[in-house]
Amino acid sequence: MPAEERAEKPLVPPRSMWLAGFAATVCLVALLALPEGANGKLLLAVLAGAALAWLGAAAWQLRQSTDRAVPLQTAGSEARVLELEAAERRHRELIELSTDYAWEQDEALRFTYFSEGAKRGEIFPELALGKTRFELASEFITPTAEEHRRCLEAREPFRDVKYLRLRPDGSKAYFCTSGNPIFDAEGRFLGYRGVGRSITREVLAELAARQAEAKFRSLVRTAANWYWAQDKHLQFTEIVVACGGEHFDGQEYLGRYRWDMPWEDVPVEIWQTHRATLERRLPFRDLVLPRRQTNGLRYVSISGEPLFDAAGEFAGYHGTARDVTEIISLSEALHFAEDRYRVVAQATVSAIWDHDEARGVTRWTEGIDDIFGYAVAGRELDTQWWLDRVHPEDRTRVMAGYAAVVAARDPSMNAEYRFARADGSYAYVADHGVVLYGEDGRVHRRVGGVIDITAQRQAEFALRESEERFRAMADAAPVMIWLADEAGCFSYTNSAFADFVRGVDRETAVDSWAKLVLPQDRLALERTLAEARGVGQAFRLECRVRRSDAAVRWLLLAGTPRNDEDGECRGFVGSGVDITDRRHAESLLNLQSRTFERIATGSDLDFTLFSLVQAIESEMETGWCSLCRVDESGRRLRLSAAPSLPPDFLRQCEGMAVAEASASCGTAAFRREPVVVSDIALDALWADWRAAALENGLRAATSVPILGRRGEVLGTLAVYYPAPMRPATWDVQLLSAGSALASLALERAQDEAAVKAAQVSLEERVKERTAQLEAANKELEAFSYSVSHDLRAPLRTIDGFTQIVSQRYREKLDGEAQAYFDRVRAGCRRMSELIDDLLRLSMVTRGGVSRQDVDLSELARLVVDALQQAQPQRRVVVNIAAGLYVRGDPKLLRVLLENLLGNAWKFTARKPLAEIGFGALVQDGEVVYRVSDNGAGFDMKYADRLFAPFERLHHRDQFEGSGIGLATVQRVVRMHGGRIWAESAPEQGTQMFFTLG
Repeated sequence: MPAEERAEKPLVPPRSMWLAGFAATVCLVALLALPEGANGKLLLAVLAGAALAWLGAAAWQLRQSTDRAVPLQTAGSEARVLELEAAERRHRELIELSTDYAWEQDEALRFTYFSEGAKRGEIFPELALGKTRFELASEFITPTAEEHRRCLEAREPFRDVKYLRLRPDGSKAYFCTSGNPIFDAEGRFLGYRGVGRSITREVLAELAARQAEAKFRSLVRTAANWYWAQDKHLQFTEIVVACGGEHFDGQEYLGRYRWDMPWEDVPVEIWQTHRATLERRLPFRDLVLPRRQTNGLRYVSISGEPLFDAAGEFAGYHGTARDVTEIISLSEALHFAEDRYRVVAQATVSAIWDHDEARGVTRWTEGIDDIFGYAVAGRELDTQWWLDRVHPEDRTRVMAGYAAVVAARDPSMNAEYRFARADGSYAYVADHGVVLYGEDGRVHRRVGGVIDITAQRQAEFALRESEERFRAMADAAPVMIWLADEAGCFSYTNSAFADFVRGVDRETAVDSWAKLVLPQDRLALERTLAEARGVGQAFRLECRVRRSDAAVRWLLLAGTPRNDEDGECRGFVGSGVDITDRRHAESLLNLQSRTFERIATGSDLDFTLFSLVQAIESEMETGWCSLCRVDESGRRLRLSAAPSLPPDFLRQCEGMAVAEASASCGTAAFRREPVVVSDIALDALWADWRAAALENGLRAATSVPILGRRGEVLGTLAVYYPAPMRPATWDVQLLSAGSALASLALERAQDEAAVKAAQVSLEERVKERTAQLEAANKELEAFSYSVSHDLRAPLRTIDGFTQIVSQRYREKLDGEAQAYFDRVRAGCRRMSELIDDLLRLSMVTRGGVSRQDVDLSELARLVVDALQQAQPQRRVVVNIAAGLYVRGDPKLLRVLLENLLGNAWKFTARKPLAEIGFGALVQDGEVVYRVSDNGAGFDMKYADRLFAPFERLHHRDQFEGSGIGLATVQRVVRMHGGRIWAESAPEQGTQMFFTLG
């Protein structure tokens, strides 16, 4: 622009400058009146600075205009310039008061001016002039360097740009600056001007606050799982998850009350007490509440402190929460020790410590007083105070552990040791802390907490002592005791179990059922264990196991699942009993019983021997059996049974000689003793048969002779093995038992052959004797008839002539003679009755039994009817059971009932009211018939004479009879395959019992 035009350019009106000055003054006065930290103070400072900057620019323009004015200006113009310069000085002084410094930049953004305050603000203007802000700043805090550069390129005002600059000594200084772009009258960009201030103290204060917050949060993480805060309405405003609290986020409960959270069955009284505490604005400790989580019921211990603002108004609560589920679970598990409960409950409280490494001092919270009885909470204590209270035996270990943590730069430290209480006793404590390292890598601070775990240790000691007692008792127990996990791997076995499993091999150990149980029984074991897991019940199983010394034994396993608190199976506990001897005895007994049954039932001999050999093979773990019989010459062995041996080997061995060195079987038959060959390839006894055996996979053999009861050789029983070996003890027992059973079968066959030969001779003799017996019976029948006829004729003669003499010569005979004749005639009648009874007895004995269905009830009624018709005047009550049927001879059974019922009728004759009964009962599965009466009875000491012929237990004057009746009854009963007996007492009646086969 030409000088003339610049000279003619009008000056800034004074009124505008005064208005701008007035505005700047008002802003400065308001700025000084506001308290430190009040909102808007920075804005007023910026406005005041902007107004002063405008005044300064206007004053500078006026000064330039004045300098270039024509020399003819008046003295009034010079005074005006002086006035403006004074105003500019005042405004710059106001800028110095409102901010740290003012600055200006040219169009290249290089600093051209700094106010005097720049020196006080540590801007070091002598180092900054001619440089841009980007060259001075080490780091832009907000906004970023790129964002600030874009703002400058757009020639836009900026506010509160914060950046970091290093001092000449290398320390850090922080600044906050604001500025506006400068344009000339034509709008050309001239640069920036603005104000700035040092914010180093503010930033350092903020960093200190963050460190304090980090320390606080570290304490929270050490002492608790969650940190929480509530507003004055008791609604959650913050829930921070610390270490161990990840299973509960809690963000969904922000803005809600504590009692709105899903606690599990909290009593109303607890909430009432808690609300009362909150309404009184009191702190609370260890409010334990249960909460249902996906992993089960959890217990949370909550503690809190009230918050108050500067005016003393209630602002809310804040505090911590800890998951105390494990502690409560331990307390419940040890419910039998109430003293330990209280100790465990007290152990849930932590004593928090904060150690300043530089100063070597430690501060403790109130827990140090509550738990250990000291009164040092809040005081600064040196390290030696703590170290003196660590048990002397634990100090070296604890300090070495801390040194290892520092050497590894580990952020966490954990230790357990004994710590002295104020009363001199020691408590077991768990010390958990974090180590804070400085930028130089040195320890800056340690923060942690101490928990009293004395109760836990005592419980562990008690558990260890209990476990040691259990192990001692288990090792002393005679039975095998074992613990296994769900996969069947042993976690514990007692001495008896270990000794059994190892056998004679003391070095090798077996660690699971899979290695112990034989493959053929393993599936049954797995199925049994799976069923026990499914139903949660005990199990029993008999299985075979192979010991470390290769011996196979039978075990009876009994066990039960071990379940955790959720009912999930975590393994098994059980016992075992070696039942090998019992199983072997049962196997031998079964082998004997099956063989005896086949022998007794007359099974085919070849089938019996084949079944015997097959059964022996099934009982052996390995091996194939054969049974050979000696031929009639006694010089050769003939194969009788070999279920599994190769046919080619059997063909080559058929007809093996009974001789020395004739393999195993021929040699055993020759020596009459067992022969054991452990390796056929090396034994001389198999020289002639070795090729046949080896070609068919036979490497070892054991043979025992089958001897008869007189010592003669009947055959051999042998077992062959696929590998060189000696027979197991069980195999030898089986061969011994098998040879004895084979001997019985062979001798039984020989005896049966001899019996059959004898039967042929016996049948001929029976026929001969039968013919002789039939002839004798005919002779006896003829004799009986002759006796009956020949005896009756004399009796009739005597009776007839006695009757004639008695009647014809009655008048000549005196009374005594007449009585003699009467006695003779009575004797004749009695003799006739005896002859009749003998004939009937003879007929019963001589005749056979013709069985058919007989209604005994009807037959008894017919007999009683005949008796009543003969003596209708008698009063007799007769009870006959209906439906008594039997297979028998009707004629003989009528004779039986006539005698028994006749006796009952006869022996009740003197009773005014007679009672006679006939019925049946069942004793031991057999039908017993009974005839009873209430007659004269008899003394049981004479019962052995009851069924003898002609024996009478009553005098003839009392009751008539010949004594043949019961003898006849006994023979009828015996002919039907039954038995008969009586029960009686004098004058109490008689009961006659009989069976009919």
